Amino acid sequence: MLRKVKSRRQRSIENPRPTIRDVAGVAGVSTATVSNVLRSTCFVRAERHKRVLEAIESLGYSPNLMAAGLRARRSRMVGIAVPDITTSFFASVVRRIEELASGSDYQILLVDTQENPDRELERVRALVRRQADGLILIPCCDCARTLEDIRKSKIPTVLVDRTAANSEFDTISADNVAAAREGCRHLISLGHRKITLLVSDPNLRNIAERIQGCRQAMAEAGLSSFVRVVVGGMTSDQAHNALSRSFHVADRPSAVFAATHVMALGALRAIWEAGFALPETISLIAFDDCEWMTALRPFLSTLRQPIDEIAQEAWSVLTERIQGRPIERVNRVFPCTLIIRESTTGVSKASRFAS
Repeated sequence: MLRKVKSRRQRSIENPRPTIRDVAGVAGVSTATVSNVLRSTCFVRAERHKRVLEAIESLGYSPNLMAAGLRARRSRMVGIAVPDITTSFFASVVRRIEELASGSDYQILLVDTQENPDRELERVRALVRRQADGLILIPCCDCARTLEDIRKSKIPTVLVDRTAANSEFDTISADNVAAAREGCRHLISLGHRKITLLVSDPNLRNIAERIQGCRQAMAEAGLSSFVRVVVGGMTSDQAHNALSRSFHVADRPSAVFAATHVMALGALRAIWEAGFALPETISLIAFDDCEWMTALRPFLSTLRQPIDEIAQEAWSVLTERIQGRPIERVNRVFPCTLIIRESTTGVSKASRFAS
């Protein structure tokens, strides 16, 4: 039986926070037994296990993870650095990692680097100073300074999405080349020959890979001279302005491939303001599959990134590294899924509507 428990008011006066000794005293067991129940490290007989759980419930006890982390020389914290938390892809990855972390005793420290290499370096250094056990980093660029800092700290780190070339770190990303190639092939199969690829920053590795994939598809079809890459910057306004300028040339595109969902927003504004009917006059396909893409007609054709798989693999690899398990360097790419909706149609149909 459980021993008599003091009221919460009494405990708040005498000791504002119940300790593991309090739990052991109420349950009539040793502190080692309580620890074994909490950590599931050793077998505890069912009757004692039940008494410990009842004592924990009656006392409202929660373990001091910070103290436990200090004893184990671990903070039980994982840092995540993203370039822009308002971007749906980044937010979705973080949300899934947080769900995975909630099943453990790790806490997430999130920082937003705002697409700024200097801020990225400062915020990552802050995570290192907080003695995070590991980092998941979506770089804002191939920033040698940040990666060199991490390398010197020897903190386990996984790079996601914008992975660095020839990286010494574990990397997890989508197969950007294959996805862009498939998206461009879809447009080509509909008869499109003049395709504009609207990109954010071609110096980012994932964007460079999407350009590569599109060019591969055009080369396969003997259309290398017809692909046009328009740099839209990092905002939808910049994308809108850049694409609008390309509409004033004589051989305007019959299809636009937006390399990110932000580019897709800018492309939609440019298409509507130019008075083009979508998809009758011009087709549009986008990378990333966001909820808003099926909120208004026509629904956008997209390439859906495998967010769950990317997040789960990043978390799994990082926790393996934190625990010191010997695993080979991981460089995983996951296939994307082509989602064909209403915003892409054949050139012959587009010509008929436009005439």
